[in-house]
Amino acid sequence: MLAVSLLLELEAGQICVRTRCGTAGNRRGIVAVVALLDRGCALSTDTTHQAVERLAGRIQAYGGAVHRRSNRLRLAVYDSISSVRPQIPTSA
Repeated sequence: MLAVSLLLELEAGQICVRTRCGTAGNRRGIVAVVALLDRGCALSTDTTHQAVERLAGRIQAYGGAVHRRSNRLRLAVYDSISSVRPQIPTSA
């Protein structure tokens, strides 16, 4: 995951990665949170800018958002359920 390698590259200390997937309404997707274990350390502005820059293409392609709060990055990527279901061919 790009966010993990970014934090390992630009920040000091240990990180924690948490992911969840599921559905909400007519969307399903995944949320990944990559955080510094030391809650007293905030992510640098450089890390935040690089995360948004590097992840922007994926966010646009799949729909979603990147958020930063103190010591963590939260990445949400989702898709419409109707666009994910495979089409079953019908025989006439």
